[in-house]
Amino acid sequence: AGIYRDGSEWKLFDPPFASIPDHKAHVLHSIAERPAAWFPQLGGGGSTLLPEALRPAEIMLVDDVRTNFQSPGNAPKKVFRCCKVARYDAASFREMGAVKDMGGLGAHCEEDYWTLRNFALRPWTYKAESTVHCVERPFTGSRDQPPVKLIIFDFDETLTLYTFMPDERRYSSEIGYTGTAAAKSRFVQYNFDTPYLEGSRPAKLRKMLTQLASDPETEDRRVLLS
Repeated sequence: AGIYRDGSEWKLFDPPFASIPDHKAHVLHSIAERPAAWFPQLGGGGSTLLPEALRPAEIMLVDDVRTNFQSPGNAPKKVFRCCKVARYDAASFREMGAVKDMGGLGAHCEEDYWTLRNFALRPWTYKAESTVHCVERPFTGSRDQPPVKLIIFDFDETLTLYTFMPDERRYSSEIGYTGTAAAKSRFVQYNFDTPYLEGSRPAKLRKMLTQLASDPETEDRRVLLS
């Protein structure tokens, strides 16, 4: 089931996962074809959440798994504009010792935020090469340099460094429940803050997301988390 916010109320809905293959590339193409099926907020009329017409090339995916950018099979789908977040093994993460397969945009390199913002603004300058992480693949109409209108972020090891989940059942059953102030601070620190660079990573992520959502040089764009 999916969930969206209508004013102060959270509502459940059924995204059309059952009608497409289980792969993010197919989801992005389906969003372009039927945005209202994925965003019920559009059905109310007058919504500016997404433009009425959306092409797959106008959607950008930020993810930490390379295979999510193109589906397998006889009828594969591609993500034309994508940004691969680096993965790594931490020999010692805080007091938890060795943790494998960690990630997190900006966890090790401050330039990640600039690279992603610049790619969203001018993706046509990032052609597929082995030395870069943000790439634009060839697609029909690419010479027209259409802007990015929708950015979708993976959550685990892309926005988070690693996803540590609390044991208390209320976290999974009550939307908006954050527990005690101490517990909230601890999970923010472990999931989002980086011990490898100075400064607050959550604050840097917040600034980057705000800039991506309201870039004055492009048309309206929304930042979404998957």
